[in-house]
Amino acid sequence: MTPQVVNQNPVSKLRMERLRRGMRQRELAAASGVTLSHISRLELRQSVPQIHTLHRLARGLGITDLNLIIEDPAGESRGQP
Repeated sequence: MTPQVVNQNPVSKLRMERLRRGMRQRELAAASGVTLSHISRLELRQSVPQIHTLHRLARGLGITDLNLIIEDPAGESRGQP
C-alpha cells in the first residue's frame, strides 16, 4: 500500500481539478451552490474554506472530499473526469 500524504492546500487542488475539467468558476458555482465570488476569493487565497464548503465544491467537481485533501504520490487524480 502506498503511503498517502495530506495536502496542505486543498484549494490549489480544487483549482487544478476545475481547470483539468475545463470548468469555469461560474460553472463550478452553479454545480456546487457556492457563490462565484466565494470561489474566486478561495482561489486567490483571500479566504479560507470551511469543511462544508470543500465538500460542496468537491461534489460540484464530481470528486470525493478526500481527493482534495489527500495527495496522490503518483500525481494522478482519483476523481471522475
